[in-house]
Amino acid sequence: MRDGLKFSKALRKKIEEYASTEHFSNSKTGKQKLTRALDLVNGTNPEILRQLGITDIPKDPFKALMMIRNLDEKTVKSLEIFKMTGNGKLTGHHGTPAAAIGRALALMKDDDREYVFKSLEDMYVKHGMDPAGILAVDGGEVHMGAHGSDWTGQRTGASLLPVIGERGKDFMKRFTKSYNIQMDFNEAAFDMPLTKDWDAAMQGGAEALGMKDTDLNSSTTPPEIRQGATKILKPTAEEVRNIVQSNPGNAAQIQAATRALVSNSVQGLNKPNRSLLQTLQANAANNRGQTSAQRWGRQNVGAINAGLIDEAGSFIKNNWKGEAVGALTSLLVDPQQRQRMMDGDYKGAGTNAVVDAGKGAVVQGLGKLAINALPKAVAPYAAGLASYVPPVIGGLALGEGLKANKRWRDENERKKKHRTLYGSNNPTPHQITQGKPQPEPQPEPMQQVQQVVDKGLNHLEYAIKNPLSIFGIK
Repeated sequence: MRDGLKFSKALRKKIEEYASTEHFSNSKTGKQKLTRALDLVNGTNPEILRQLGITDIPKDPFKALMMIRNLDEKTVKSLEIFKMTGNGKLTGHHGTPAAAIGRALALMKDDDREYVFKSLEDMYVKHGMDPAGILAVDGGEVHMGAHGSDWTGQRTGASLLPVIGERGKDFMKRFTKSYNIQMDFNEAAFDMPLTKDWDAAMQGGAEALGMKDTDLNSSTTPPEIRQGATKILKPTAEEVRNIVQSNPGNAAQIQAATRALVSNSVQGLNKPNRSLLQTLQANAANNRGQTSAQRWGRQNVGAINAGLIDEAGSFIKNNWKGEAVGALTSLLVDPQQRQRMMDGDYKGAGTNAVVDAGKGAVVQGLGKLAINALPKAVAPYAAGLASYVPPVIGGLALGEGLKANKRWRDENERKKKHRTLYGSNNPTPHQITQGKPQPEPQPEPMQQVQQVVDKGLNHLEYAIKNPLSIFGIK
């Protein structure tokens, strides 16, 4: 993340240089382009920029600016499902726009920007240029619906203005409100008449593509599938627009006519697109019938924070040897968690601790049973996170966390010093094999974790006594 933050800052500075050029002075749209490009860079996770192919910074400030703008436009258009130009078309909309957060983040130190980006990542808030957070809305309804008739988001509170000297944790407190305002607008856009007509067309298109259970316009459908569908459906887009405009409010007719149109078009696909379609079908999502909130990937950010301390405390008390280990790992090891507690941000620490309990549950193979044991306010959040945590990586993280326990580490250091000083003259009994001193065997990471959990609880209890007091645990 740190390298990414340095890169995005360097890219931002290069783009800012455009304001000092003659080209900028002579351009009627230079300021607008500059502002938009800076918002995109500042309000997008650096890792997403890298994934989208931004790895080099042009020497020319204007080229750097246009690189970002063109990439964003290309990404948006690739997710419009029925891609076309002119009026009466679908428009890709950023669910959490870069401008909503970018201007505030631009003034922060790297530590705080990292805190914010990691917090958003942990909460599964897809923002900025992330393709996963871009969905299609009727172009004529995007202003009134998705933006609440306020492009800037400043009158509605959907965008956050910069605060000089603001820390990341303070920004996240402000973000909760603005996020919910924007998500309300997003859901309203999906309930507007033209966008609903387009939904019917997209369902008909999905059926014709052999993906009847897939919602082509949902953040829960991988962007690669939505982009692939957009490519295959492009030849039919203009005719689909005619169908939509000729049957306002008649979802059944729009769906049926689109299905017939696309079914005929699919018969004539060239070899590359036939192969692409087969790939889409093999990876099709099963998410038809979701609510607007689910389609936008809306996270219950407010509920995660409310009353979390009591819930987390109760949970850890009742799950000491199980999922709680994951939570304790977070409190003991993670530098940001320690900083949260030092800053008095106990709710922030508690949130991440309980989510880390979800990681611990996956590591131990408890699956849905463990996730269901989580507090109701955070169960969906942790379940989503757990599905992306490979057990092996989680196990290694857990092992490293437990090894960081002060008492346990000190004991290992004492043994190491003992061997260094005395060697074979005074070996410990378990080191003797056939009368000769042997290196102490090191178990595999997962075995190591289990050993510490089962046999080292007295050491662990000592180390976590103070952190757990913030949850009311004696």
